[in-house]
Amino acid sequence: MKTKLDFTLLRARILLVAVVCVVGIIMVISSNRYRIQQDMRQQSAATELEEIRAETEQVRKTIKLVETYRNDYDRDIARGFLGQENRLSWIEQLEGTARALGLSNLRYDIEAQRPVASLLAHTPSTVKLRESRLHITTGLLHEGDLITLLDSLARLRSGLFVIDHCKINRPADMAGIASTDAFQAECDTRWFTASYDPATGVDNPFDEAEDSL
Repeated sequence: MKTKLDFTLLRARILLVAVVCVVGIIMVISSNRYRIQQDMRQQSAATELEEIRAETEQVRKTIKLVETYRNDYDRDIARGFLGQENRLSWIEQLEGTARALGLSNLRYDIEAQRPVASLLAHTPSTVKLRESRLHITTGLLHEGDLITLLDSLARLRSGLFVIDHCKINRPADMAGIASTDAFQAECDTRWFTASYDPATGVDNPFDEAEDSL
């Protein structure tokens, strides 16, 4: 006896199995895609967190750098090294000290200020270093008067004072020169001042650093 197959029922079951398989495949693909997206988000978040940590560390180092050198910078401002030179203070100090020491024949000559080559001074291109040469001749009652005179200039808050060389002679050793002074002195000195190039737009680098923080 032959059994009659119900192809309609069989076809329905096959179709159901196929639908279930397709749905399963879609779910697996979606699950993998979701996992990949989550991994990418986590990796991106980790990268951003690392960048934030690096930026925070850089800010911390910048703050420490500013704090470390701020005192030196303020000291250079106070001593007149950073800024415009003050020639009037040099003249007043020279003449005032000469009067106090009784030096009646003080002579001095201040040359025009000129830039110092950055290659020679090893300064960055944004820093402009300038010098003014000061030549001094004077009679001395005592050899120590010259030290007092030069020390009074060195204590001025008007730049960096450098003594190139000095020479002291006795008037008796100087033919043709009549003088009541015990000694005759001659010195070549220089005043150095620095400033920031206006083209860089930086007048005070510490103010700019603090603003950026």
